[in-house]
Amino acid sequence: MSPSSRETDVRKIGRQFRFLRERSGRTIAQLARAAGLSERAVRDLEAGRTNPSLATVVSLADVLGANLNDLVEASRRRDSISDYSPASDATETTELTRTLRSPRMRARIVQVGADGAASLPSNAVFGYVLADSVAVALDGEETLLRHGDSFHAQAGVLRGWRSQAGGRLLVVEALADQAGHAATDGGQETA
Repeated sequence: MSPSSRETDVRKIGRQFRFLRERSGRTIAQLARAAGLSERAVRDLEAGRTNPSLATVVSLADVLGANLNDLVEASRRRDSISDYSPASDATETTELTRTLRSPRMRARIVQVGADGAASLPSNAVFGYVLADSVAVALDGEETLLRHGDSFHAQAGVLRGWRSQAGGRLLVVEALADQAGHAATDGGQETA
């Protein structure tokens, strides 16, 4: 096994432990205490910054009720987001958050055509031009954005977009929670 694949496996195992910890509703401190480890050891493991000993892995797996074989298999699986490819026409979008269970944001890559047919976000939105240029209409004023430019708009401010050259946008939209409230930022409503 090459050093880079070992590092990738360690990061994947760390992500798997973080997923299991969050699913169990435990904090890092609670998990560390239950497993007899330091908080830093758990934090570093979850971040993939450390290669844990077998004793550490067994201790964490035991506390979280995880099967060691499942953890190893999860570390060897291909990442679920590696199958994305760029959108190919004016109305196609590529969802980037489809694997999350309860996302607070929706991220997608939008191929913008001259007709601007791709659906517009209805909540607060951040956009980043990935390729070519895109004309963005914000509150009735159209601004031409080029590769590398970005914009942020509150809900209802984005009125449209179009691109003569077939521009691509990364679009990140805040989602409403189940009660219909827009996602918040620092206690302030963002939509």
